[in-house]
Amino acid sequence: MGNGMNAKTMGQFPTTHWSDFAALHTADPQASEALERLCQSYWFPIYAFARQRGLDEEEARDLTQAFFERLLARQTLSKVSQDGGKFRYYLRTAFQNFLVDEWKHAQRQVRRPEGGWVALDASQMERTWLTESVRSDSPDRAYDRRCALALLEQTFAQIEAEYAERGRAEFCQRLRAYLNEDPDAVSHAQTAMALGISESAVKSELHRLRHRFREVLHYRVALTVTDPGQVEEELRHLLSALA
Repeated sequence: MGNGMNAKTMGQFPTTHWSDFAALHTADPQASEALERLCQSYWFPIYAFARQRGLDEEEARDLTQAFFERLLARQTLSKVSQDGGKFRYYLRTAFQNFLVDEWKHAQRQVRRPEGGWVALDASQMERTWLTESVRSDSPDRAYDRRCALALLEQTFAQIEAEYAERGRAEFCQRLRAYLNEDPDAVSHAQTAMALGISESAVKSELHRLRHRFREVLHYRVALTVTDPGQVEEELRHLLSALA
């Protein structure tokens, strides 16, 4: 990526776009695992998209589950990888087509894989959906906003893991409030006292954290497009969806 990241830091595919490991995943276990992790991050945006289109909780959960299972089991992604494009857009379009197909076969019971394909708390997904449903966003705009939030959470999670590996988990936890621009964040002086370092050291650490956050966010966006030239455009679009 040209930003100083290495394969150990960024995982098995430091410079690979989603369409590339979609094409590889049938023969490469690591590619398959990377693709599943990417899909897992988009489970809630798809689930919420289904709920906003009028499906009830059980229908949305079962259809979202079946969609991702079919997407990977039938190698659909590898078939479309030559078309490229943006992952969030492809998923939304594929899910819409999937719903049309399901409505055509409405009498057929949706298969529920034992244990489910994705290990997520479905009840928490529904609680999050109910909390967000008061917004008046269109389904498409809400979907983009949730994709952006998922991307930010992935970025935070990776950075927190990196700090934890260095034994500095508390630093990350305390500095995250500044990264979020939390108006209730305590002062730099208070954070310095809690961490046992100087206030200038807190500011230096925060500068490094912000720089690393931008690096990881840029990388995460790059995974979801097929052309490096799309990264900045996609990043602007997702951040505007949060406005």
